[in-house]
Amino acid sequence: HIGWAIEGTIGSRFKIDASYLSPNVNTSARLEAATHMYKTPLLMSGFFVDEISPAARSFCRMIDVVSVKGSQVPLELWTFDISNYPDETLLPTMDDKMTQIPVDFSNDLYYRQLQKGIDPV
Repeated sequence: HIGWAIEGTIGSRFKIDASYLSPNVNTSARLEAATHMYKTPLLMSGFFVDEISPAARSFCRMIDVVSVKGSQVPLELWTFDISNYPDETLLPTMDDKMTQIPVDFSNDLYYRQLQKGIDPV
């Protein structure tokens, strides 16, 4: 999910923890909890999917539209489909300064293989 949040510290002078408050944080927690119900390792809101690149979005699939308690706006639930996940894709690509190079979803061959065998509905 994506959205605003307020960060605050809770604790004493001996131990401090960060806490985040927002309806968006609650939505993120609900999405994580719903992964079990939808039997998928990842759920994303439609608001988040709207912000990603078209190439990355091509790997996403909408699986439901739900009503969220306290909101009048329906929430789209999306997942990222993976059927074949080669081990080499788990390793990040680094430049000469050891900075991770972003994935180019539109040209990366491994990401094309991820959806091999999935019916493009």
